[in-house]
Amino acid sequence: MVGIVTYRNAGIIAVEPSPWAEVQPFNVSLDALAAVPIIIFGMQCHAQVITVFNELEERPRLVKNLFPSGLFRLRGSDEEEDGAQDAVVEGVADGTGAETESEAGPRQSGKSRKLRGMRRVVMAAIGLTAAGYSAIGLTGYLAFPHSAQSNILNNFSRRDGLMQLCRALVGLMKVVSYPINHHPARTCTQDVVAALTGHRPDSAAFNFAHAAGFYLATLAVALAVSDLGQVFKVVGGTNGAFLILGLPGALLMKYASDKALASRIPLVVEQPLLVARGEAPPPRPYRLLTSKLWWAGLGLVGLCVGVLALTIVSIVYPMQPGGE
Repeated sequence: MVGIVTYRNAGIIAVEPSPWAEVQPFNVSLDALAAVPIIIFGMQCHAQVITVFNELEERPRLVKNLFPSGLFRLRGSDEEEDGAQDAVVEGVADGTGAETESEAGPRQSGKSRKLRGMRRVVMAAIGLTAAGYSAIGLTGYLAFPHSAQSNILNNFSRRDGLMQLCRALVGLMKVVSYPINHHPARTCTQDVVAALTGHRPDSAAFNFAHAAGFYLATLAVALAVSDLGQVFKVVGGTNGAFLILGLPGALLMKYASDKALASRIPLVVEQPLLVARGEAPPPRPYRLLTSKLWWAGLGLVGLCVGVLALTIVSIVYPMQPGGE
């Protein structure tokens, strides 16, 4: 789909005498803020991360060799850690060596193979997504500098066979992804009901009723809304902002608060003998007002609230991205 749209955009650019003449690198305008919720929607993939991680094999090798050695390395070397771990396992297996406590310690405290593999999967997925967004965004801007619609497929004729194929592929993709999106929605509903009533519904009747209600609700939205960009804006400004900004910020603030509370516990309670002998210094108090984590979390939560307010304002008072 990315290739089809980029190909059609490139065809329009090729016939333009000076396609770069209308390019404006920066648009300093309040109207440009209308695109922020859509951008957040485009980068929203966090809800599927846990599902992908659960399905990932224990020793992922699929995308290990896609990146040069040392690139994106955070702590230590994946190859060296994997090699050392394999050597220990082989030594134990053939009787030539055994895993000592000192050898097991760093391995248990470091990143697991599965977590490092998930890191590579995320980097590969974000890289491919960024490449696709960049290709469509750049060629689309050059082809339609003043008339690009929120759904770029609407810029092309319905008589275009390739674009009709692209529309069919988009529909197929949504049909396939529908159950993937419904599953976490049903799980969240079950969690809410369990928290309110103390009983978690998991019967066939509940599953059928929830699936039917989910389908009817999405069908009603599809029939009532004709502009797909408005849907992207609402989802990005609410769910996307919460997952990308609000939830991480709240977790940072919670972690900083717990750390500050734990620092107030006297060390005598945990290590009375060491304190009595004077072998352990008193803990340094952790203060929220000087905590970078707490302020970072507060900033993320503030951004989430700001994006939500911007989404509501841009829907009530429609703005066109780019000031058009």
